[in-house]
Amino acid sequence: MRRARRGWSLRARLAARNTPGSKERSGGSVTETAANDGSTATVSVEPETTSADTSFTVETYIASEVFNDNPLPSGLDAGTKAVYDIVATAGGENVETFSKPLELTFSYLENNLSSGVNEGDLRLAVFDEVESNWYVLEDAVVNTSTNTISYVSDHLTRFAIVRPADIIRPSLPTNVAAVAVSGGAKLSWQNPPTDFHHVRITRGLTAQDAGTLIAGDVRGTSYEDISVSNEPVYYNLVSVDLAGNRSGPAMVLFDPSLSSYSDGDLLRGESTSEVWIIHNSGGKMFKRHVLFSNFDTFYPHLALFWSNVKVVSDSTVAVYSLSAWIRLDGTSAVYEINDDNTKHWITCADDSVTGQDCANEWILSGRDFDGVYIVNSTEFNSYVSGPTVIMPDVAN
Repeated sequence: MRRARRGWSLRARLAARNTPGSKERSGGSVTETAANDGSTATVSVEPETTSADTSFTVETYIASEVFNDNPLPSGLDAGTKAVYDIVATAGGENVETFSKPLELTFSYLENNLSSGVNEGDLRLAVFDEVESNWYVLEDAVVNTSTNTISYVSDHLTRFAIVRPADIIRPSLPTNVAAVAVSGGAKLSWQNPPTDFHHVRITRGLTAQDAGTLIAGDVRGTSYEDISVSNEPVYYNLVSVDLAGNRSGPAMVLFDPSLSSYSDGDLLRGESTSEVWIIHNSGGKMFKRHVLFSNFDTFYPHLALFWSNVKVVSDSTVAVYSLSAWIRLDGTSAVYEINDDNTKHWITCADDSVTGQDCANEWILSGRDFDGVYIVNSTEFNSYVSGPTVIMPDVAN
């Protein structure tokens, strides 16, 4: 049996003989059939994809034995009775990158699917060696007419045909923002705390046409799109869980003109008299309602007040996330401001306990630490103190 690679346990017995095939620059394909259920795995290579001495190998293993060592997550069940390893080597070393995508095709026999599995529910899953976990490749195409699942990949690893045991959509990404960076747009967001694996990002020039995929598997909380032009772009961010279920879209508009507005600028939408003060932090853009007509007496550099207010489109104002949170310069307590000019200290039920800082409560309540404005004592003391805001208790 072939030596196990990092993150894999290959103690499972081969479900069929090992079938290596050397595919040189002319291209070609390698197929392996699993003896225990008749399913197959094929890797097809276009010419000029790799160097001349690269060999592609397909091996099949008994699924139940593989899943004993590398279990499926609770949201997935086995679909067939085999697991497939596809690797490329050159000079005894694994080949990790390819100049062209590889086409992978997996076939199955309907009468040999795992017990209770309907072919319409089949999905292709991959084993992530870093995370030591399985997740569904949601872009794989299932063809029930030909009994095949196809997928275009730039990475070879371990694959399995599965079915989702979980059909519940994950929550949407939150606190989504888009700001201008050198050469493009930077998106930032907050991932759901549970039932989540990665974010999928699409875009378009209109809200109705923001469906062009630009990133299908983003694991972090930010992404830079360096291929945008100087016109506004709409982005949709979708959460995806391990079973391949997708949330609804969280949309954000990137407007390159926003890069001209700096921290502390005053903006007013063209159809309203409301004035907002801008705050840029952590790659995010916030707006806070200016409640005092004498605001420039708090901050003399803003006098004359109305001459410093920039009139912009209503859609530009709408791009900024709403903030109502302030803290006095030099202090740590955060207050929420209401439109009646009152301030309310924000705390949580366990804040008096040593080591508890309300961090989870703050995030789960939809608030954002990056949106807190630091204000001077003149503005702070102009608000009337109101009742304390106590957020519901969440374990920190």
